[in-house]
Amino acid sequence: FPNPFEEKLTYNYFLRKQLPVSAELYDMSGKVRIRILKNQVQSEGLYTGEIDAVTNGLAPGVYYLRFTFDTQVVINKIIRI
Repeated sequence: FPNPFEEKLTYNYFLRKQLPVSAELYDMSGKVRIRILKNQVQSEGLYTGEIDAVTNGLAPGVYYLRFTFDTQVVINKIIRI
């Protein structure tokens, strides 16, 4: 949140048990723009992170935030204005 965002995007997720987690931000062409986590084993609990568009050089547009929790994949459409 917020979505759409201008400079910073905050994301949250909750794990019910220990799992390996991966997270990437993709652009519209399918290119990985930011690799947030790569197969990091995390304990049960609530996790929060932030993506800074300015620091990461993200132009305004549509992006996809992809989380992989063990074998489950969740994709969220993100818009930078």
